[in-house]
Amino acid sequence: MIGIRKRIQAPPFLMLGFEGKSVTPLLAAWLRDGTASGVILFSRNLEDPRQAKEMCREIRAAAGPHRPAPLIAIDQEGGRVTRLKDPRFTRPGALASKSYLAGGGVGVGGAIRLKQ
Repeated sequence: MIGIRKRIQAPPFLMLGFEGKSVTPLLAAWLRDGTASGVILFSRNLEDPRQAKEMCREIRAAAGPHRPAPLIAIDQEGGRVTRLKDPRFTRPGALASKSYLAGGGVGVGGAIRLKQ
């Protein structure tokens, strides 16, 4: 019929933070059953680049092979809010952030990288 729009229902999206340096059993269950679709990491979760990389693997594995990969974010605002204190973490400079905004949100994730 002309003029009738199909209503598209977005999947539920819930990002969670958690305590500790490894994925908790409850978080793993929520990722596996689809209750949570993302995780935000804080300084309480991060020790060093090696552990952060392992944490990301653990989060993805917890979701299981039949779920989309969860979104993993770090509360890294820069300035006074700096969660990644280890000097082996690098952050994009102001120019990268400016280009990110100008490009519609493409590329800053690639600019945050781990030195090994």
